[in-house]
This record gives sequence, C-alpha cells and structure tokens, in this order.
Amino acid sequence: MSDSENDYSDESSGSEYESPVKKGKSAPKKPAAAGSKKKASATRKPAAKKATTTTTSTTKKSTTSKKSESDNDDFSGDDKSSSSDNENVFKNIASSAKKGKSIEEIYQKKELLDQILLRPDTYIGSTERQEEELWVWEDKRMVHRKVSFVPGIYKIFDEILVNAADNKQREGNMKFIKVVIDREKGFISVTNDGAGIPIQVHSEHKIYIPELIFGNLLTSSHYDDSEKRLTGGRNGFGAKLANIFSTKFIVECADSKSKKLYKQTFTNNMRSKEDPKITSYQNKTDYTKITFYPELDRFGMVEFDDDLVALLSKRVYDIAGCNPTLKVSLNDEELGIRSFEKYINLYFPDEENAPKVYYEKVSDRWELAVTLSKESQFNQVSFVNSICTVKGGTHVTHALSNIVTAIQEQVNKKNKGSADIKPAFIKNHLSVFVNCLIENPHFDSQTKETLTSKISSFGSRCEPSEKFIKRVLDSKSGIVASILEFAQFKDQSALKRSTSSGGKKGKVSIPKLDDANLAGGTKSEDCTLILTEGDSAKSLATAGISVVGKDHYGAFPLKGKLLNVRDQSTKVINNDEINNIVTILGLKYGKVYETLSDLRYGHLMIMTDQDHDGSHIKGLIINMVHHFWPTLLRMPGFLVEFITPIVKVFKNNQKPISFYTMPEFLKWRETNDKGWDVKYYKGLGTSTPGEGKEYFSDLERHKIDFEWDEGANDNIELAFSKSRADDRKKWMAEHIEGTFLEQFGVKKLTYSDFINKELVLFSIADCERSIPNIVDGLKTSHRKTLYSCFKRNLKKEIKVAQLIGYVSEHSAYHHGEASLYSTIVGMAQEFVGSNNINLLNPAGSYGTRIAGGKDCSSARYIHTRLNDIARAVYHADDDPILSCVVDDGKKVQPKFYIPVIPMILVNGCVGIGTGWSSTIPNYNPRDLIQNMRLAIDGKPLKPIKPWYRGFLGSIEANQGSKVQGGQYLSKGIWKKLSDNRFEITELPIGFWTQDYRELLDELETPGTRKKKKEEKEKKAASRKGTKAKPTTTKRSKRVDDDDDNEKVTEATVKSYTNYSSESTIHFIIDTIQPVDEINIEKVFKLVSTINETNMVVFDEEGRIQRFATTTALQEHFFPLRIKHYQMRKDFLSERLSEEYSRLSNKARFILAVVNKELVISNVKKVDLINKLKEMKFDRIINKNSNKSARDKIKKKKNAFDEEDAAISSDEEKDGAQEEQDDDTKGYDYLLSLPLWSLTLERVKKLIEERDSKKKEWDILLSTPIQEIYKRDLDALEKALDDQDAYDESLKNQTESLKKRTKTKALPRAKKISAKVVKDTKEAPLTKLVKPTVKIPTTTDSNVSGSKRKKSDDTTSTSTSTTTSSNTKPIESFFAKEDKKPTPAVKKSTLVSLDSDSDFDDDVVVSSKPKAPPKKTSKVIELSDESDQESDQESDQGSDPESPPKRSKAPPKKPTTIATKKATTSKSKVIDDKSSDDEVIKAPTNRPTRSRVPPPKSLSFLDSDSDDDDLYDNEESSSDSD
Repeated sequence: MSDSENDYSDESSGSEYESPVKKGKSAPKKPAAAGSKKKASATRKPAAKKATTTTTSTTKKSTTSKKSESDNDDFSGDDKSSSSDNENVFKNIASSAKKGKSIEEIYQKKELLDQILLRPDTYIGSTERQEEELWVWEDKRMVHRKVSFVPGIYKIFDEILVNAADNKQREGNMKFIKVVIDREKGFISVTNDGAGIPIQVHSEHKIYIPELIFGNLLTSSHYDDSEKRLTGGRNGFGAKLANIFSTKFIVECADSKSKKLYKQTFTNNMRSKEDPKITSYQNKTDYTKITFYPELDRFGMVEFDDDLVALLSKRVYDIAGCNPTLKVSLNDEELGIRSFEKYINLYFPDEENAPKVYYEKVSDRWELAVTLSKESQFNQVSFVNSICTVKGGTHVTHALSNIVTAIQEQVNKKNKGSADIKPAFIKNHLSVFVNCLIENPHFDSQTKETLTSKISSFGSRCEPSEKFIKRVLDSKSGIVASILEFAQFKDQSALKRSTSSGGKKGKVSIPKLDDANLAGGTKSEDCTLILTEGDSAKSLATAGISVVGKDHYGAFPLKGKLLNVRDQSTKVINNDEINNIVTILGLKYGKVYETLSDLRYGHLMIMTDQDHDGSHIKGLIINMVHHFWPTLLRMPGFLVEFITPIVKVFKNNQKPISFYTMPEFLKWRETNDKGWDVKYYKGLGTSTPGEGKEYFSDLERHKIDFEWDEGANDNIELAFSKSRADDRKKWMAEHIEGTFLEQFGVKKLTYSDFINKELVLFSIADCERSIPNIVDGLKTSHRKTLYSCFKRNLKKEIKVAQLIGYVSEHSAYHHGEASLYSTIVGMAQEFVGSNNINLLNPAGSYGTRIAGGKDCSSARYIHTRLNDIARAVYHADDDPILSCVVDDGKKVQPKFYIPVIPMILVNGCVGIGTGWSSTIPNYNPRDLIQNMRLAIDGKPLKPIKPWYRGFLGSIEANQGSKVQGGQYLSKGIWKKLSDNRFEITELPIGFWTQDYRELLDELETPGTRKKKKEEKEKKAASRKGTKAKPTTTKRSKRVDDDDDNEKVTEATVKSYTNYSSESTIHFIIDTIQPVDEINIEKVFKLVSTINETNMVVFDEEGRIQRFATTTALQEHFFPLRIKHYQMRKDFLSERLSEEYSRLSNKARFILAVVNKELVISNVKKVDLINKLKEMKFDRIINKNSNKSARDKIKKKKNAFDEEDAAISSDEEKDGAQEEQDDDTKGYDYLLSLPLWSLTLERVKKLIEERDSKKKEWDILLSTPIQEIYKRDLDALEKALDDQDAYDESLKNQTESLKKRTKTKALPRAKKISAKVVKDTKEAPLTKLVKPTVKIPTTTDSNVSGSKRKKSDDTTSTSTSTTTSSNTKPIESFFAKEDKKPTPAVKKSTLVSLDSDSDFDDDVVVSSKPKAPPKKTSKVIELSDESDQESDQESDQGSDPESPPKRSKAPPKKPTTIATKKATTSKSKVIDDKSSDDEVIKAPTNRPTRSRVPPPKSLSFLDSDSDDDDLYDNEESSSDSD
C-alpha cells in the first residue's frame, strides 16, 4: 500500500463537486486552524532563517504532514503522530477498521478536482502560512526581508499573470497588461490586449472555447511538443487552478474577428458555472480579462495582508522587467520599466555601497547581469518565459558557465600557490540576474520553481561577449579580489590547523634527520639545526659536527631548492620538505614568536654551495621564515649561514689560499696568476671530511650571523613577491658588475646586503640561462653545446650520452645531464613546430609531432653530429674574433656567436627567468636573408610573419586583435566531405597529434579528460601510498551546480578515424550535427594565436631589452653583423700579412743557411739570435693559435680524420709547453724548421706559397665587407636548398614505399587443431613443463650396434619422462626443421641451425656426432640463477656435479640448437656411467661459470638484441664471471 492510497480516507460521501473541506468543518473552527498553523510555523523559524532569495523552501514534507493532521481526524484517531508520512500505513488501516469503517470507506477514488483541493501541494504548493527571506516590492524599491505568506495563493496569481505574459509571445502586437489587486473586496484582475480567445463552440466537446480552457481541467493549447513555443504553460492546469481555489472566477474575452464579447462566471471552486453571456463587440482590439476571488479561508487568511500584496506587486514588476515593450500597470498606475537593466536597478536604488552591476543583452533571448554578492553566498533572480524560477535551474548554470570559467582561470592564475578554486566556490561570491526565453521549458513541478530542461533543448545559447567578461574580471568589480581574499583566509586557517599539534617536543622521527641530543629539551635554545644542500653536504656537516659535538648540533639535508612560499599556502601544507623543517624546529603557523624557548632549536644554520644556486637556497629559507614568522628574523643569532671556500689556490709548500666568492678570486688572479695551482670547489661535496672538520674547528670564522636592518622587509619582498616582478627588473638592471660580498671573517651580514649583493647574482645568472642573446639566438646551454661540437669538429655521429660528457668536460657545464640532454635533443629536432634550422643532426628517434618531442629516445640510444648547415650559419672565420667566457679557470664558449642572419628569429625561443620571460616565434630564414640583402643595399626592410618548416596551414595577421604588438592566427586545414563528415589535414602550431586525439575523445565522450585525470591522480596516490583526493562529491547533483566540463557538455563527434603518421596529420571525423551548423575552427580548436608581444633578449652588452617588432630586432642585428664582418676582414688581413712575412722570412733563412751566410750549428743561442736580428729577420709571435692547429690537422689528415685531429691538437695545446724567453719566441718559427727543409727545393716552394698568400691578401683587401656578407648569404641559401631537398626526399620516400608495399595487413593466424585444443585443456595451467633439451655426445666409434640401440632406447625413455604433452606444438614446429632426426634426438626440441636461424641468447649448441654416443644421455636441469651458465659445463667431467666434456669430433651434419621457451631453467644432456634413465637436478647454489663461446663456424646474432648489447658482450665477455 502506498501513501497515496491513504490520502483519500477522510471523505466518505458527498456531491461530485462538493468541497471535501467544507463538508467536514464548522465555521468557527477555521480561524482556530489558522492560528494553530501560525503557531506551527513559528516553531519552524530556525529553519526559515536558512532560506535565501534564491531558494524558496516550501518544506513540502512538513506541510503535507500538518495538512493530514488537520484534515484526517476521522482516520487518525487520538494518536495524531500516527498520520505522519513516515508511519506504517498498515497501522492506520487497522485503526480505521476498529472504528467500524468499511473497506469501501478506507479505499476511495477521487475525481481530479477533489484530489487537487484535498492535496494542493503538488499543484500550487503549500496552503499553510510560512516565513521566508524573499524579495518584495516595498517603498518603491525591491526589499529583501522576511515575509509571511501562503505559497498557494501566490502561485494561483502567478498562473494568471504568466498566462497574460504568454500572449505577448503569441501576439507580437500586444501592448499592455493591467493588474488590479483590490484588498477591500478581495479580488484580483489581470487584463491583456493580446490575441483574443476564439468565441465559438468546440466541435468535439460542444462548449465554448473560453469555457473549455478556463473551466475544464487538462485542457491546453500546448500539447503539441513538436511545436517550438516560448511560453510558460505546459500541463493543462494553469488558470484552472486559480478557478478551483476561488469562490468566484470571471472570464471576459473580446474577439474582434467574430465581433463578440464573452463573459462567464464560475463559483464554488469551479463546480458551479453560469451560462456564458455573449454580446456584440465593435472595437478592433482584442482583450482577455480574468477576475478571481481567492478562497481566503482555504489559505487560512481573512484578507490580503501587507506581505502578500508586497509579494504579488513584486511579480507584476517582474513581468514589466521581462517584457519591456509592454505597458504594465498596477492598480491603474503604469510602472514605467522599459528595460531589464532598469528593472535590475530596482534592487540597488541609491545605495552608497551598492556593488557595480554588469549587464549585457547577449541576444534576443538572453539577458544577463552579474554583480558581487555581499553575503558571500550565491544569489540569483531568474526568469524563464516570464516565470520566476526562485530556485534557478539549468538556465542559470548555462548562463554563468563562461563567466565562472573565466573567473576561475583568473583567480587560479593569481592564486597559484593554493588549491584550484572550484566553480561552486566562485558562485558563492556572485549575484546574478537572468532573463531568458526557452523553447518548451520543463520544470521540476507544477510550481515551476526550478528549470530542468537540458541545455541542448533551449533553442539558443548564452555566450557573453569577451568585453562583458573582461568587465566582470576587472579589479573595479571586486569579484576576483573578494574570491582571492576569502581563498587566502581559508588557506591561512588550513595552515594553522596543520600545525595545531606542533611546538616543542622531545624527539621527532624524520628520515635523514640527525637530531641534536639536547634538541627539544631544556637546553634547546643552545642547539643549532644545520640545513644542508643535499646528502653529500650533510655528510660534510656530520664530519664537522664530530668536532664541535652532537649534543648541540643537528643536521638535515634539503632536496634541492625550497618552495617560494609566498601565495603558496596549499602547496605549503602538502610540501614534505617544509613540513619537516617546521616539525624539526617545532614551529606553529600563525604564532608570533617573542622568545626562542618554545622551539626545539634556538639557531638555524644554512650550509649550501658557494655558487649562485646556493645563494638562492639561502634566500628561499629567509623568505620562508620572513613570510610566516617574521619576528624570528629580528632575533639576533637565530639565522646563521656557514660559508666554505669556492676556490683554493696552491703553490709548492705554501699554505693554500681560500676564496669565498668568484669576484674575489678573479680580482686576486689579475696580479697573482703564475705558478699557482687552482682547485674549484663547485659544491660542498668537493670538500673532504678532513676539510669539513677544519672548517668546524674554526667555526667562528666560517659562520656569519644575519642581522635585521630597516630595508630588510622591503628587500625580501622585492626578491620573492610575485607582484613585484617589474621592481626586480629594475633591481637587476641597477646592479654594478663586479660587486661582491666580503664573507670570510665577517661576523654579521644584513639581509639587505645579502639580497642586493649576493642574491642578485643568482637572478642575473638565472636570466642568462633562460633568455637568449639577440646576436646568436642561443641560451647559455645551447652555446656551450655548439662550442663543444665545433671544438670537436663533430662530423662523425656519436651517442648523445657521449656528447653530454664531452660538453660537460670541455665547456664547464654545471647543471646536470638531464638539462643538457633536453638541450641537445631540442637543437636536433626537426618536426613541424620545432626548428626551422636544426643545428644538430637527429640520428635516431628524437621525438615527433605526435607528442611534441616528448616521445624521444634515451640519450644512450640516439646519435648526433653537426648538421652541414651549422657552419653556413655560424661561419668558421668568425670564431677567432669572438671573446670567450672564462669558467673554472679556462676559456670556454664565446660570449656569443655571430651568425649570418639573426638566428633568434629563425628558431624562436621560450624562456622564463627571474623577473623576465621571453617568447619569440619562428620565422622563415629566406625572408631574413632577403632583408639582410636589402639592408646591405640601404633599402628598408620588409615586414615578415611567423613561419614554421613543414607547416601546411596558414598564418595570418589577426586584424581584430587589440593586443599591443603583432598577433597572428595559426590555422589548421580542414575540408568538408559530406553533410556530417569532414577531414583535418593540418593542426595549428603547438597542437600535437596525441593532444588532438584527446580533444576528439572529449568531443565524442564528454568527461573523458576528467576520468583520465582522476585515474592519473589515483595511480600517483597509490605510488605514494596515500589516498587520492576526490574530485567530485558523492551528493546528488543539483541542476544549478556547475559541471567541470561545461565547455564540452554534449557530444559533437559521432566517431573519428585517425590516419596520421609521425609527420603528417589526417583525421576523418563524423559529426552528430551537420558540419555547416558547427563552428569547426572554434569547436575543434583549429586556430591558435602567435604573439610578438614578449620578444625579450640579451643584447651584445649583456643588457636585457624588449623589442616591439621583428623589424626593430633586425635593425639592431644588422650593424652588429657588419661590424663583425669588418673585424673578420681585419683579422684575416692580419693573418695573411703574418703568413706572407713568415713565408718570406723562411725562404730568406733557408737561402742564408744554404749559402752559408748564416751558420746555425755549434753556435750559442744568444749569438744566433743576435745574428738573426742583425740580418733583420722579423720576429713573429704566433697570435693566431688556431692557425697552427689547422696546420697540424692538415698534416695529420691522411693518418686519421679531422675530428680526431682536432681533439689531438687540442690536447697538444692544453699540454705542457716549453717555457721560452721573449727573444726565442719571436724566432721560433725559423729555428724549429727541420733539417730536411733546408734545401733549394724548399725555398722555391716557399716563394710560391708566399706569392699565393700575397694574391689572396690583395683580393681580401680589395673585397668590400658587403660583398663578403653577400657571399655568406648565398652559401646559406644554398644550404637551405639542400635542407629543402632533404625534406622533400623524406616525403617522396614515404610515398614510394607506400606504392611498393603490397601487404596491407598481416595474414590471419591459423586455427589450431582440435587435438591441440584438447591437449591444452587437459594440461593444467599451474603445471607448465618446460621442453627438455638433449645434447647427444660422441664416444668411441667401435661401440657395438646393440649398445647403440640400447642407448637410443634409453634416450627415448629419458625424453619421455621429462617431456609433457604441452610441448607437442613445439615438437610439431621443430619437426619441419629436422627431416631425418637421429634416434638420439627423437621427440626432443632440437632445431636445425643454418645461416638464417634466429634464436635467443639462452641456447644450447650441440654437434651431431659421427657415431652414436657410447653412454646413455642423462638429463640434468640446471637452475636459472644466472644466464652466464652455459655450454662450458660440458667440459667439467662426468661427475653429476660436473657435466662431461663436449666431444671434439667434428659435426657431420648441421648443428642443432635447443631453444628455451617459457622456462626458468636450462636442460643439459650428459653422459653418465652409473645410470641410463636417472634424471638428476643440479644444485641451485652452483657457482657461476663463464660461457663457452660457440664454434667459429656457428657464429650468429640474437635477432632480439641490439648492436650495443652485442658489442658490450664482445668487449666484456670476461665480465660475466
């Protein structure tokens, strides 16, 4: 039995239209009932306080319960609580039966009208008085206050009012709505001049149409769901409900077409009706007027009270605001509202602190306004087809989706340190007004408080303009600021809770912490915690602590750099590093410390490397303490740093000199360079434990106390606050090069000095690593890599792993292999969107556009070399004129290379440094070549636009962009194939194939990305051993809740097919809607933006500059390039002049020696030098060291290649050189000539070379630098032609291979036989038996035939005992290989070995003997403990623990090999004299033995191994032991 069956038990009889309530009551009882209802509502006041303007909580269950208490007295008996909806129905039936009620009296059927009157909640809401916070019309404005009203009477009025408004949608010429609320007479009338109701008799129902629609239930003109309507009516109740709950209901209709006026009166809750009065009507205007007298007694009312009138008046103003073209009047007073925006202003009239309201008419069907909510809770006033949806619905969610998303992005951008702000959190700070027209709307009930229609059925979309969204996001709105402020408040509260149990403790257990013995005790203030940079530094600190004692000193290693905690509250809570420090020190968030007695340590000592990164770590620790506990920094002696040398110099037995800063060392070296050995201490790990003990033994000289100063507060914020990025730019620009801190022996250091003299050096170095140079377009890591490749003359391919080591060694690279690996790979990549000119050659898998290069192979698998075009870009003749950087005491890469064209525009860049970031697109090198030629000729440069090698799409200027600077649109390529199908053959720049597949999956199945993200988080959490944070709540989703995937709420893609390769794009997509109805470029993201607004670079002087246009950048580059061409010409001229003099002097010298004018034998060195001076031979000191190196290369070229020669010459230059005095150095080129060159033939050759050099010199002097530049541009253009030809050849190769390939798919796998299926089913999966491998051995050839037969039989027996039925498929496969197997190998898994055989590394090789074995083969199963156990075991003798030696008899037939399939051990066949059938298992703890190599005639390669493993095995076969 259901509750509904019990609802009719209070009525036993009566007329069909007699009111059930009137029958059972007497007149005096009604006021008492009303009074009791008021008292009941008063008891629910606390619940009413929870109501807001957006949620009119009708408390249906409560009202239903009370209704049953008042109306069901006959049913319920004395026990009033038994009538509750939650009581057992059967108890009520039993109670009624005891009172003598019959079954017919208990189970009743009601007519619909009686049921509506008896149970009105479903149709009009509660008929009991209740109190709620609502908007009402009062004092000529909208007021939000507590209202006492009856929802039912409010609803019947709303039905009539909305019906009048619906006429506006049916009849566009409708002009007015007139509403009269007569409090004295107790009636309400609503009049509109819309299209009149036809005054004629309905042919089916035989009554007039007005009577049909106003006097009969379930009648409506809205039952055709195929018709698109923008009205509020739907179910056929509407105005009839007002008739039913009225004592009198008058319908008056004027129809100008039939010229009739219709008037009819209904009474007694629509049960009684008068005959319609039809008169003549001559006016041209139709109208409909409804007048009704609500049955006040039924609603517990005596009259229209003030609250009800205020609430009904508000609804009249709603209609006026939603229909601004209508003249709406209330009690004959026109309201004068001509727009929805003006209506919204009624909510904020003349308030000083009124929030700014942002309004936009999105379309003819959507109007939207947003403002800040003062109550920090979501408020909404919304209308659907003039219906006031007090609880919102899907229309509010949809209208706000784009706005909430934009606010979310903005807030998360400014609040990066905290958890992502959810849409529901943002909505709590908004007040929104929505007025919309929805096709055929669906509501949660007849009360129409909530819209439930799907967004796809709205018939229109609400997409606010970007201008409107920007206004909402503007700081003046206060919305973003309010959300940020509240989010930060929550974060601070969470921080305080995270350390609520912290404070001073005895012992703490944290991994890697070496706690001081007295930490956390009474003497904790005397204890010092040493924070070190890594584990190796902690080892050094531990060694030092052994000197000063462990009672007062503890050590804890940091994992790299600490988090910048400013604006990072949520990340701080989840940061293990910071939490550990807080726990170790005993700190509490939010506590203001005035003494150190509450902490576990009274001092915090920072011990980091003395390099730039070490300075940064110090600064981050200072920043953390300053942000959370600033008073600690003011306490002298709390924060301390420990300094160690960065450089030490040694000389003979003198005491080493230590330097604690690089500028300090460089200054010393200017005057003390000779005879000193230099050792660089780049990290604390360079120091030995002994040196660590020395440092701590002199602790007072190695520690520096930080001291608070007046500017400390501002300087710390300057260095670490995100809001002061512009100030940091100025801070770095004002730094004077060469400024450094005097550290050793200094007792105190102010925070301002640390920030401005030490930390600033890190910020500058960070920018140098991250931002490229305008001259060569390279960052420091790229430049070091290119320098090393040029130095090595890298024309042969080497592994990237090898190159990483070479770069680290020869260019003093200090930042780890992973960083250098990404640099090298990035310089070699050539897929679309990477490099226009790749300077390194990608030999191997360097990544593709499938994953944007992330799918590259490991450094040990890929090779590289210098690309041929590299030297066309960076000409070798420019190398000698470049100034080099000194690092680790040696010259390394130049400050910048000087390319032929501005490479900064060729390959572009993306980089983020301290205070600066840079983003430069790629451009066509041919455009740059053309512009350089124009600049040479003195002509203006042509504008260029971004260009990407291999990109097939278009790049166009964004004409509508308001961004300062250039902006371009990168567009992919798509083509319509049919009405619901199109293909994509190119993606915009920066969109990779895998990313695009994920987008298509999302468009096909919305929510896919979210599910993948959740799965990823769960996996990450499982690896960490923690629970993944839920991304969704378990509560039921409300219709006004935001969806995380609002942007993709419905499927757009039906299916798609991917034909893309590693270099091409090809998707064929089938859509649900026709292609023409979809904005393909927007929905499928086929357009991306490319900006020229952040082109930041270092100039040639090391200053950071921002360029507004590419033209300005080229104009800056060109004069610099011309200057260096002049420098190149001067250098080459000087070198040719030197060569000319050298050759001339050599010829004179040899002639003088040959003619005996100069005697060089048995002459003192001093006399010889004086003689050379007397003969006026030129002193030539070799300034151009590169020249001698090249000469050596040329001499050695025949012996080995250029790369080896370059390395060799470099080693010779770096080797020890003989010290010479100045006089000898000048004539060394003469005195070092070999004796065999002192001939006349040599003189002749030297004179020819001299004349050739003179000619070359003259040509150089006569060639203008502009001509030299043009030659280089021609050479580069030729190299680009070769690059284009290479790209074209790759395309042609793919096409030709496609045509050549005949097989499109592999042949299908063949079905297995029924016998195999049966055997497989019979063999239990848990007892897999490995195939037995037999190695037949040879014995004496004179063995008798009987013995041979016996041996064969024994072998067969042995085989059968060790071979399972599940090896039959293997046997059948191998049977094809050995057509004539010998008895010794019968039923074994032996495979013929020929030249084409491929097999695994774990094999047993055996040779078939000339004669059968003398002894029976025995099977031994060896443990697979090591793969190194091999055939050598057969040489160990006949002992069971040592297999017999392999027969040396040469094989008569091809050797066979036994493969090991899915087994964990190896099987060997040996001879055994004691037993023919015994199977022996060798012990698993047998010592590993080296593998015996196979016979030379059986050399083979494992098909599954790669070459590297092969070479490694060959080179280190002995290592297997």
